[in-house]
Amino acid sequence: MRIHSSIRTIGVLGLTLGLVGTAEAQRDGLKIYISADMEGVVGVVTGDQLGPSGFEYGRFREFMTREVLAAIDAAKAAGATEVLVSDSHGNGENILIEMLPEDVMIVRSWPRPLMMMQGIDETFDAAIFLGYHSGTHNTAGVRAHTISSARLADVRLNGRSVPEAGISAAIAGHFGVPVIMISGDDAAVAEDRRQLEGQTEWLDVSPSVFLPPQPLAYLVPGISNDIGRNTEVRGRGGLRPEGSRFGDEPLLALFRFMDLEFTFQIVLSLLAILFAYDAVCGERERGTLRLTFSQAVPRATYILGKLVGSLLALTVPLLIPLAAGALLLPLMGVPMSSRDWLLLSLIVASGMLYIGAILGLSVMVSALTRRSSTSFVLLLSLWVVGVLIVPRASVLLAARSVEVPSMDQLLSQRSRLRAQLWRDDQAVIDAFMREQLSGVRDEEDSMEMQSAMQAGIAAFNTKFDELAEERQFKLAELDARLTEERRNRQRWQQGLALGIARISPASAFSLAAAHLAGTSLDLPEHYLSQVNAYQERFAAFQKEKTGRSGGGIRLVIRMEGDEEDEPGPIDPAELPAFVFNPPPLGTVLRAGVFDLSLLAFFNLLFFSGAFVAFLRYDVR
Repeated sequence: MRIHSSIRTIGVLGLTLGLVGTAEAQRDGLKIYISADMEGVVGVVTGDQLGPSGFEYGRFREFMTREVLAAIDAAKAAGATEVLVSDSHGNGENILIEMLPEDVMIVRSWPRPLMMMQGIDETFDAAIFLGYHSGTHNTAGVRAHTISSARLADVRLNGRSVPEAGISAAIAGHFGVPVIMISGDDAAVAEDRRQLEGQTEWLDVSPSVFLPPQPLAYLVPGISNDIGRNTEVRGRGGLRPEGSRFGDEPLLALFRFMDLEFTFQIVLSLLAILFAYDAVCGERERGTLRLTFSQAVPRATYILGKLVGSLLALTVPLLIPLAAGALLLPLMGVPMSSRDWLLLSLIVASGMLYIGAILGLSVMVSALTRRSSTSFVLLLSLWVVGVLIVPRASVLLAARSVEVPSMDQLLSQRSRLRAQLWRDDQAVIDAFMREQLSGVRDEEDSMEMQSAMQAGIAAFNTKFDELAEERQFKLAELDARLTEERRNRQRWQQGLALGIARISPASAFSLAAAHLAGTSLDLPEHYLSQVNAYQERFAAFQKEKTGRSGGGIRLVIRMEGDEEDEPGPIDPAELPAFVFNPPPLGTVLRAGVFDLSLLAFFNLLFFSGAFVAFLRYDVR
C-alpha cells in the first residue's frame, strides 16, 4: 500500500510540476508592446463604428479586441511571455478588458506623455501596431488623419510628413524597440512602409537582428534570456548584442531558473531522498530487515532489488505526466521538430540519470547509517551542499581566481585608439579638402566650377573611404586582440567554474540539459558568429548598391541648378534577411555527452557504494 500510494502521489506531482516548470520558463521569454488604434480595424468605414455615440460601436469594440487577442496569441506562440497593450483610440477605453488574458497588462484612458506608446521602454523586444490608419494628406485612406484633423494640418519629423504610425515608430526607435508588424487598411500599410521606403540611401540603413527563441528554451532556458538578443548591424564596426544585464558575464546567469531543469534538480531530487533515505536503516529499525534475512536471501539480490525497485517506482510514474506535459507543447504554440523531440527525450533521460544518482546516494547513506533520522539529516546536508552551494560557489570562486576584463574596459581602450586615429586622419582630411577647394575656386565658369565641385566631392568621399578602411583595419586588429584575450580568460574562468561545479550531480545535469536545449554558455558565441557573418553579407550588399562601405561620414552637396536625377527610393524587401541557425545536431550531442557520461558515472559510483556498504551491513 505504501508503494502504490507513493506512485499515485508522484504521478500527480510530476504532472503539476511539469506544467508549472513550463509556465515558469515562459516568463523569461520575449516582451512585446501592442499599440491598438481603431480606424484600421476590419470593417471600419465611418464614425458610426468609432465612438460611443455610433450605433455600431459596440460590435466594433469586439472586433478591435479580437484583433488584439489574435496578436497576443501570435506573440505568445513566437515566445512572448509579457505583453503590454495600449488602447490608443479615442478615449482610450475601447478594448473589452474582460476578454484579455489575465497575464496581459493594458494602458487605458488619458493623459499620456508618450501618447499611443505610453508604457514602452528599452526592456521590450518588439512592438506591434494594430488598427492604424493613414495620415491627413492621404486621400486613399479610411478615416485618414494625424492625431487630430481638426487641430493639425500636418506633423513632420526631421522635415518629413509622418502619420501616427511614424510617430509611434520613432518613439519605439528611441528606446531601441523594433516594429515588427502593422495592420490597417491598405493605404495605411502602404504609407507606413514608405516611411522606410522614402529612404534613398542604403548607407543610412542599419538593420536590427535578434536571436529568436528556440523551442526547448521554453523548458530549459539556460542563459538564453540573459544574453543580449538584439544587435544593430552596420556596414562596418564592432557588434555588441544588447538587452541583458548578464550579456557580458553569461556565467552569472547559470543555475537560476524555475523550469523543467528546476523540477528535476530541486523538487524531484528531494522526492528521491524522501523515497530512499530509510531504504536500509529504516527496514532495520522496523525489524523487517532481520526477518527478511532469516530466509535464504542473498545480500546482493536484496540490495540490487532495493536499488532497481526504488528507481523504477520513482521514475516510471514520472514518465507518464512528463510525456503528457510534453504533448501539451504543440498545443501551446511551441514549434517542435523531430530534432527538438529527440533532444527533449535526451534531456528527460539526463534527468532520470540525475534522479538515479540521487537515489543511489540515498540508498548508500542509508546502508552506512543505523538510524533513519541520521540518514535523513546527512542526505539533506549533502543535498544543500551539492545542489545549492556548490554550483553557485563555483562561480564565485572562479570569478575571484581568474579576473576577466569588463566590456567597458575594452570599449574604453577602443575609444582611445579611435580618437587618436581620428585626430591623425583629421589633419590629412583638412589638407586634402583645402587642396580640392583651392582647385574649385580657381574655376571662373559656373559649369566648370560645378564640375570641379562634384569631382572634388567624389575625391573626398574616396579619400575618406580609404582613411576609414585604414582606421577600421587598425580598430579591428585591436578588437580582435582584446576580444581574444578576454575570451581566453573568460573560457579559463568558465572552465574552472564548471570544473568545480561538476563535482555535484546537480551541476552535471544542469549543464547537460542546457547543452541539449541549445541554451548553454556556447550560445552567445554561436549567435555572435552568425551576426558577424550577416554583417559581412550586409556590408557586401551596401557596397553592391552604393559602391561604398557603410559607416563613417560622407559629403553630399546639392548646388542650385543641379540637373542630376534624384535617387529613387530603396526597397526594404531587398534587405538581406538574418536567419539564426542552431548548432548542428552532432555538435549539440558532442557538447552534452561529457555531462551525460558524468551522470552515468555518478550512478555507477553511488550504486557500487550502496552495494559494498550493504554487504558489510549488520542487519540485526
